[in-house]
Amino acid sequence: WSFNLLGGIMLSGNLKKNERKKTSINKELESAVGYIIKRAEFYSYILTKELLELQEEHISYFAELDQRLKKKERIIEKIQEKMTVDKMKLKDATASIRDVLRYTIIVDDKVYVSKVDEYLNRIEDMGYEVVRFKNAWGNEYYQGINVTFEDLDGFKFEIQFHTPNGFAIKEGKLRNV
Repeated sequence: WSFNLLGGIMLSGNLKKNERKKTSINKELESAVGYIIKRAEFYSYILTKELLELQEEHISYFAELDQRLKKKERIIEKIQEKMTVDKMKLKDATASIRDVLRYTIIVDDKVYVSKVDEYLNRIEDMGYEVVRFKNAWGNEYYQGINVTFEDLDGFKFEIQFHTPNGFAIKEGKLRNV
């Protein structure tokens, strides 16, 4: 340890430099996660109201609406994994997370295709663009469609569309035969 002229503590040595870098990364990570959570909370307020209005017009309902915001700990895990495994920088790892805000919509089997199409068209009419569309029908453990939307400011959110049986398979409450 050493002191500078202004009375502050200065760290010296490689070990301390690495500790400072790690602390800096942790603070940056905490700050980035705090920012995306606040942004997701803001969008959640707006989107939930808009999507609930659509729900009233369709033969569908929301599942896990109270879990639409990803938990802070899980966001941190995903970012750290992307930084470690995929060698991404913090900014890129943070931007790659599409499901900080995620909705699960259950649609009746008989009208699934037409209602999912209606939802997609209506959400696009609200000013959101489809940036990722994943059709997982035929998958053994996951039956549904996942769509990532993005607005003009770059905020991304995900909607999962399931049938009641498809959702039960996802939750492990039903075996796909």
